[in-house]
Amino acid sequence: MLRILVVSLPLITVATPSFANDSEAGISGGQLTLKKSEHIVMKSEDLFLSKTKVRVDYIFENDSKADVKTTIAFPMPELCLGVSDDGIETPTSFDPDAKDPLAFKVKVNGKPVTVELDRKIRDVKTKSERCYTLTYFWDQTFPAGKTLQVTHTYTPANDGFMVSTGKYLTEYKTEAEWRDLVTELCIEPSLTKKLESLKSESSVAVAWRLRYVLKTGANWKGPIGNFKLTIEKPEAKDLVTLCWTGMKKINPTTFVFEAKNFTPARDLDVMFLNLP
Repeated sequence: MLRILVVSLPLITVATPSFANDSEAGISGGQLTLKKSEHIVMKSEDLFLSKTKVRVDYIFENDSKADVKTTIAFPMPELCLGVSDDGIETPTSFDPDAKDPLAFKVKVNGKPVTVELDRKIRDVKTKSERCYTLTYFWDQTFPAGKTLQVTHTYTPANDGFMVSTGKYLTEYKTEAEWRDLVTELCIEPSLTKKLESLKSESSVAVAWRLRYVLKTGANWKGPIGNFKLTIEKPEAKDLVTLCWTGMKKINPTTFVFEAKNFTPARDLDVMFLNLP
């Protein structure tokens, strides 16, 4: 069967900043977005995803004759940890109570920016979980008629889950959990057969799932001028799967997709599989 031990979503979403002349602001999710981007163009986006690092490089252009002042915020979706009866949380790769749990760093035009962190905690007693919402934010001005480079990096929470292999997957691949993964991640029959063919004492493969909300990039003025997506798996023997067309393998561990005048129509949902 598909045995899920711990699921922690190493995701990135982004809140919408507000124009100085626009009173509306709210949570949008996905990447740097403005709800009403009349003058801010995303000239390029270079997105790198791996099990241990997320990095995004943006080039924006303010095509107006006035500066645009914004508050840029990155609220991470809830990270929920199991809590035992005595209050001990499930072991995880990040410390939710640390000063900067995900080592989130921002540079604007190559210079580090001081980022603030808003932290919300709620206990879900019915599920014996403690959930954390982390929001990184800072104020930013887009200069009139100029371009601005914004780069951010962070370390995703690396908790994962176990996927059955060998005869165990053959026996239980009709279960709902596996069927859902096949649909959500476009798992091809060849990958399923690969997992079924594995003979290991552990009978499991370790998996990590990384989601990135991408389609809100369509909220900027016009399409993304140049878009590049790079996905890197830890080792050549590992597997990676996602619902995406046009990816090219450029070396044993790296896949790349590039497009011009790109309007994202779907979000990213990537699963990395470390084979036994």
